[in-house]
Amino acid sequence: MQIKTTRAKKHYGQNFLTNPKVLEQIFSAAEITADDNVLEIGPGTGNLTQLLAEACPNYLGLEVDLSLEKHLKDFNVSFMDALEFRVDLHHPNYKLIANIPYYITSPILNHYLMQPSIHKTVIPERMILMVQKEVAQKICDPKKTSYLQTSIKTVANSEYLFTVPSKDFDPAPKVDSAVIKITPTNNIPAEIDLKKFLGFLKVCYSKPRKKLKNNLSSYGDKMQKVLPDLLQKRPEELALESFIEIYTSMFSS
Repeated sequence: MQIKTTRAKKHYGQNFLTNPKVLEQIFSAAEITADDNVLEIGPGTGNLTQLLAEACPNYLGLEVDLSLEKHLKDFNVSFMDALEFRVDLHHPNYKLIANIPYYITSPILNHYLMQPSIHKTVIPERMILMVQKEVAQKICDPKKTSYLQTSIKTVANSEYLFTVPSKDFDPAPKVDSAVIKITPTNNIPAEIDLKKFLGFLKVCYSKPRKKLKNNLSSYGDKMQKVLPDLLQKRPEELALESFIEIYTSMFSS
């Protein structure tokens, strides 16, 4: 495989992956077939794009940096902000692969996973994302939860696949990265309104180190319906199932 790189633009948060073994690992994790619809965010200089486009005729890349056109001219790439892409008009059951700048990880997850889940529009069949290692651990940590992890868990399962050291990029970032797999699936009861539940979770995690009874104090008498032992827990100690139990206790008629 011919590895291409170019001068990175700091304002785009660019770091070009140059290790061919890691590119192969990402491609393998995506499990691309010729019948898939593949959306790649941030193809950059096209190193991973080569593998994706060769395996799948139904490939589309989204790249914000128009100066990279010379590297991507042989591929089906739209030069636009990925956060402005109309996901609701995209092919159903597509696979999303992205090496995204750290600062837009949450916006990308919101745009392609959370909002489509809330509005019941087109969601990816699978997401393979390269993110900051610390963020990957926060999403996938089985021992300590966060609002980010639990909110994603409502609509998908996540898996930490492997670490990518900073030396595998040009230029090398200050921290390591990691590749995670997110597989959309409905993990909350159908009768629960997802948007309202996410708002409830945000309140629960408003002060992650405080006990839940403190974070939920604004709900007043509704807390009396919840098992006291749960209210003594910190939100970071609770899994999604516990939050569903608490929410159901408080708001069921």
